[in-house]
Amino acid sequence: MIPFFDGVGAVLTLLRSLAIDLRRRRSAPLICLVANPDSGSWLAEVHNRIQESSPPSLLPHAYLDLTPDDRRHPDSPPLPGGDDPPVLPVLHALFEQLRTAPSGFGYHFRTYAFTDWLTRQTLSSPAGKAQEKELTRRLRDELRGTGNNTHLLLDSTPGWFRPLLAVLIVFGPPLRFVLWLSGRVPVPGLVRTRWFMKQQLFPAVGRKKFVPFAVSLTANAFRAPTQQTQRERLLIGAFLHDLRLAYRRRLWRPWAWRRTARVLTLIDNIAGDPRGEQFLNLLTTVRDHGTPPRGRVTRFLNLIPVIRSGGRKDDPLLMVAGYQVNAIPQPLPRHPLTAANAADAFDAWNAPQRPIGAGWRLWLRIPTFVAPPPGVTAKSDARGWGQPLFAPSPPVWARRWVLRSLAVVLVPVLLASVATGILRHGTHFFDHEGCWSRAGVSVSWVDGQCIGYSDGGYLFNAGEKSAPADRLLIVQQEIARQNRCAAEIAGLSPAQSPSQLVTLVYFAGLTGEIESDWTAAQVAELEGLLTWQHTLNQRKDLPLAECRNTAGVTSPSAQTVLRVVIANGGSRMRYADRVARDHLVPLASDTRAKLLGVIGMDRSTADTRQAVTTLGNAGIPVVATTLSGDGMKNSSLLYLQMVPDNRREALLAVSYARQKKKSRISVYYPYSPDSDPTGQRLPTVDDFYVSTLVRDVQEEAARAGLTYEPRGWAPAQGTADWFRDRCGEQQPADLVFFAGRYNDFREFLRGMERCGELLLADDSVSRVVSQDVGRGTGGEFRFVSKGAPVLLAGRKCLNGELEQNPPPFASRSLRDFCGRLKDMYAVTGIKKKYAPDTVDPSDPPWVDERTGLAYDTAKLFVDAIRKSGVGISRAQAWKTLREEPYLDNRNPRQDDQERCEDPTSPQAWPGATGCVDFRTSQVAMSKQMTIIYVDLSRPELPAGPTRAGQDPENDNGQPCRYVISGREPRISNDCLDPGRQPLAPTADD
Repeated sequence: MIPFFDGVGAVLTLLRSLAIDLRRRRSAPLICLVANPDSGSWLAEVHNRIQESSPPSLLPHAYLDLTPDDRRHPDSPPLPGGDDPPVLPVLHALFEQLRTAPSGFGYHFRTYAFTDWLTRQTLSSPAGKAQEKELTRRLRDELRGTGNNTHLLLDSTPGWFRPLLAVLIVFGPPLRFVLWLSGRVPVPGLVRTRWFMKQQLFPAVGRKKFVPFAVSLTANAFRAPTQQTQRERLLIGAFLHDLRLAYRRRLWRPWAWRRTARVLTLIDNIAGDPRGEQFLNLLTTVRDHGTPPRGRVTRFLNLIPVIRSGGRKDDPLLMVAGYQVNAIPQPLPRHPLTAANAADAFDAWNAPQRPIGAGWRLWLRIPTFVAPPPGVTAKSDARGWGQPLFAPSPPVWARRWVLRSLAVVLVPVLLASVATGILRHGTHFFDHEGCWSRAGVSVSWVDGQCIGYSDGGYLFNAGEKSAPADRLLIVQQEIARQNRCAAEIAGLSPAQSPSQLVTLVYFAGLTGEIESDWTAAQVAELEGLLTWQHTLNQRKDLPLAECRNTAGVTSPSAQTVLRVVIANGGSRMRYADRVARDHLVPLASDTRAKLLGVIGMDRSTADTRQAVTTLGNAGIPVVATTLSGDGMKNSSLLYLQMVPDNRREALLAVSYARQKKKSRISVYYPYSPDSDPTGQRLPTVDDFYVSTLVRDVQEEAARAGLTYEPRGWAPAQGTADWFRDRCGEQQPADLVFFAGRYNDFREFLRGMERCGELLLADDSVSRVVSQDVGRGTGGEFRFVSKGAPVLLAGRKCLNGELEQNPPPFASRSLRDFCGRLKDMYAVTGIKKKYAPDTVDPSDPPWVDERTGLAYDTAKLFVDAIRKSGVGISRAQAWKTLREEPYLDNRNPRQDDQERCEDPTSPQAWPGATGCVDFRTSQVAMSKQMTIIYVDLSRPELPAGPTRAGQDPENDNGQPCRYVISGREPRISNDCLDPGRQPLAPTADD
């Protein structure tokens, strides 16, 4: 309830009359109300009176209380702050309220939002052309938008401007960007750059183009003190410009005709924060510098009263500021009149001459609050104390129900036109290369890449025509076929096939790379999932030929069919969190999808880590196939990791160095000078894989008493010649450890050719081994393998001969995997599709370990379903994998169950690449890691070990050199020795 005082009705009547009088040419005064110190936040009660109305009668309004946080009124939001505060917090707080529907306004404020975005940009390039190029790239990204989300620049455009905007989006993004920068042609839905170049609040003196002017607005641009003030005025000018646009009435803008009252902003206790008084002073200055009308047409239109309210000089803002009598800025221009004389005070202010500076303020003195006279209530005193504060009704023709009636007639015509366009032009009628969402596909076009997920309706393209890109498309096509099989089987009646459809999402970076063969890892992992689909999604007597069981494949779970959804996080998983948040979380909320988990995850980076957190917060388990960066498990309690982390790999490398009597370990890794301000040549911390691996090797070397030598290389140094010079500095007592990414290894190996005997590479190099073996180039070296069993099985696994004469290390899981993989290759003919004219010599003579790791990851979910039964939920699946042993002691036929053949982990979950046990850790720390010797000049890998007790270091015919496994790490140079020895004491022990 608004407190009662002498003149309360006069004040409220003045406020409403100013709010609803849009025909006034002059801007409304800044009403300054001075009350006693004990009056409290009394404008909050005016705010409550306004909210008693409902749309379309709701008066557009915003309310702020600038008293300290401990005394601020609960209806007022705090001023924005944080690490990236706005330039004018009071203005930004008003903007945040007015942009929402509850304020009764709900406008986008494109000009102000874009100006605010510019003022927060920090450019890292040197001043000059480099900064202009950097900002141009950012502007192009902003203009391009994020696909599914509202954006600052490209926003939803109402009315009949939508078809024009659609044409511009489809046919001319580059042209649209150039036109937008020029400002000569207005682009619907976009900020007018011409306004920035013509306004006088922050003059674009000496700058003929928009980008140099925009650079001067960025956060770290050099500015004189006067320019800083001009920058603040520009923000207010942009805000007022947006208000004018919102109220500019044209026949083709019916929503503007529905705005029948000014925007009323109430700022209580404005002197409680110096930023409040600063805002009012800037507002009066901006009004004094209002841009005059441009051109004859505009001056003519301003002669028409109904259009004149949208003029360039005056604004539809009605500001009311509350002061306490002991906090009035001194000196006052005139002694304030009392509230009862509000009408006289306004008449005195409303002189013929236009106000200037402090003259914009209209001061009123609010007397002491008293009890209302007997018998007077707010309800009975409708034109005084109970003065209602609401907006007049809009014209009939502009009301929503009228426009909706018109839409009923026009929408079918529009839909018919769109349908005709689709029939004639297909998906390209709308989006980039078919990148648009539909059933089974949820995608966005971002930075030239199509990100999101697809079950086969859209195929993610590597971006160029090449054999690796073709392989990625082919394997996606095969998975799409199996998804159709899964849908058909799941659609059968329970009597025909009582099968449950479950979905796994494979998440990796599938676009944006340019290196040759970069898709090999993704293709290998997708083949592992395709193997499971071909095993599970086969039934007899099905209409689709690819779904018929013609190869005699026996499904281990006849009640389960598998659907694989492929998700793309963009180049190097740059947009992983956006895909998780905007696409995968909504997919998981659809109960029809039956999503059990997300697998893959590509690489250990900050973007991947945030995506894991987002998925975990939504209750979605993530099982990473090859991630090993330390601390990834801290991203989510629902995160599981199929391979040990980098700490275990560092322990393996250092233990191997000690076993070979090495005294120094030289670690080679990439680093960026831009991300290393300390000058210590440290790897970038955003790449968790490289940074944690380097740190772990350093710490393990110190514990073992080995000399640690960092050999970080900058981008300009990563050449064969540079590595060749470093090779000349290495000693026989050194172990040269490559701790980088696979894409740097070929150049590294060329330079280190003479140091091959000293070289040990990290696990990322496994994809280079698969791609380059047998090409006659490269040399010999050792690398860390996290799925050695499938690699050591060699051609016997590819040819399905492992069952006939299995080597000692071939577990039942490995034999099943090889048999199912051979059947998948035979039925799908995918190898022939990869190279239809000839056998591609780049195909390795063994199975890529990533195929086995992806197969084992999917196998975890298949086994969890087998243990828990049909209808398993995501939570049940995760609990089964995390808490339960693999062997079911309640099963009377336990002897028939597959089991882990590692005697140190008999209850672990078995797989082709080894056993995993998540009961004590989210990371499979006990899983075996192996050092493999390879010579890329040979056509294939040497035969694996045939008996225990062999010392492989003295025989280059033995690929397996060193093994570590077990929760408590145990090591051996005998790959067939199940009773490996514990690690020797270190220097710290």
